[in-house]
Amino acid sequence: MSQVRERQNVTELTAVDLGSTVNTTPIITAIETTIAQESNVALRELITESVNATTTSLEKKMATLVQSPVVLRNSFAENYTKAFAEITQNVDVVTKQKMAVVETLANSKYQVHSVKSIELGVQELLAATTTTTLATAVEKMMNEVQAEHYAIFSESIASVVENASVAIGFTIVEVKQTGAAITVIALNEQGQSIQTNVTVDKKTSRVDLVSETFGINDKSCDNILNKFDIELEKAGLKYRKTDIKWKETVDWVPTNPLKKPVITPAIKFDRKKLVNKHLKS
Repeated sequence: MSQVRERQNVTELTAVDLGSTVNTTPIITAIETTIAQESNVALRELITESVNATTTSLEKKMATLVQSPVVLRNSFAENYTKAFAEITQNVDVVTKQKMAVVETLANSKYQVHSVKSIELGVQELLAATTTTTLATAVEKMMNEVQAEHYAIFSESIASVVENASVAIGFTIVEVKQTGAAITVIALNEQGQSIQTNVTVDKKTSRVDLVSETFGINDKSCDNILNKFDIELEKAGLKYRKTDIKWKETVDWVPTNPLKKPVITPAIKFDRKKLVNKHLKS
């Protein structure tokens, strides 16, 4: 008997030291570097003012909270609209949009691997001269940001899974990555294992966490995965829904191969009696 436990739509986790577990840089670092190089002094000062007002509290949050790309994307438009409405400077619409986009991005909890790609995106954004070219620049930049954050979010989950596995006695851990998918295989001293897959749905952008037990022939796997979930919860891992399925274990050899099978004796018929009965009728 084994169990498959699917934690659907992982939204965030908190107990992650990104500096030591995942190669990442807060997106605010790339923004500040790019803004400092902006040749338009007036624009540079306007954006720097709005960004500086929000980065102090943000840096503390970035060290402890990692949210899913789905959550961050859903909140981006709302935060942009709010930032745009709060701009009081007397500037044109395109400049106002640039200020709102950069402020929203600086306030977000996005993380990236490559600072350079984000710097190029911000440069194209600041160079836009119309609302159309600005929208195109934002779309291109945010697609790259989303892709980088997906990778970091998945790696962060894998790190939490590894720690949770060790905490419940599955101390031999191997992490495998194929594209965006990450698999964490953890074994204990009894040869039992938990295989956990971090998957990203390309259509819905949803991140799921699916664990399956191996080498456990009774329903104790339920208790093991319950303990595993407790460790995940300690790390602040949150998800929308849990789906649990059971799998029957198929043995390669019989449990007791020496035990003789019970054979039901064949029913014997008296042919002579059957013939006589037929003739009488």
